[in-house]
Amino acid sequence: MTINIHDSVGLIVAKNLQTAAVFEQVGVDFCNQSRLPLIALCEENELDIGKIKAELEKIPCPKHGDQPSFISMPLDELCDYIVTNHHDYLYRSVPGMKHLLCEAVNERKQNSPELNEAFDDFIKFENIMYRHLELEEKEYFPFISNLVAASSGHFSSDEWNKSAVEYVAVLEDDHRNANGFVNSVCQLIKHDNLKKNASESCLKFAEKMKELQKDIHLHIILEDCILQPGSIRLEKDILINY
Repeated sequence: MTINIHDSVGLIVAKNLQTAAVFEQVGVDFCNQSRLPLIALCEENELDIGKIKAELEKIPCPKHGDQPSFISMPLDELCDYIVTNHHDYLYRSVPGMKHLLCEAVNERKQNSPELNEAFDDFIKFENIMYRHLELEEKEYFPFISNLVAASSGHFSSDEWNKSAVEYVAVLEDDHRNANGFVNSVCQLIKHDNLKKNASESCLKFAEKMKELQKDIHLHIILEDCILQPGSIRLEKDILINY
């Protein structure tokens, strides 16, 4: 695929989800750096832009049907996609992961303080996540559906609880905190003390965490770089016209 070095990280990933792996390999912070143009990201992280661009361009363009066109997708449809592909994944995966980690902690007992810390951080992630998903599904996504309807002339007289900017401020803060705890758990379970005598439960949990971290990155890209700015623009347009 052809890469424009002035496109943001989020736009590049949204156009081709497979490119996320290149950014993950160089440790890109998807919460704080996804809106940076590729050239600025490389300058900020002292990365060789020629090498990164070449790696990205090795990835073939998605074939028809491989992934949706997120850039042109109506915002209410993007909400549905996020619920089906990312919220449901978290609802399915997190309980089993917590059970595995609890088993790993009990197996190692006092021998691995890193596991105890990882468990505490995983619980913090879980608490933020459930609150975040509930806010989106009960308020923010219906708010976006209302915006889409209003943009077609079906303006609702119902009062909105918050503006798009207010929702986004809360949700982005959740993303930063949740992603921080996920990164912390991933680092803790890589500790040398665990690698030497890792239990089966710990190894299974580590594999599940890799999957969850990748899913969180794509989830954040779709919301922070497409859905949230799109909702702010749409609300602004509606208020100007009405």
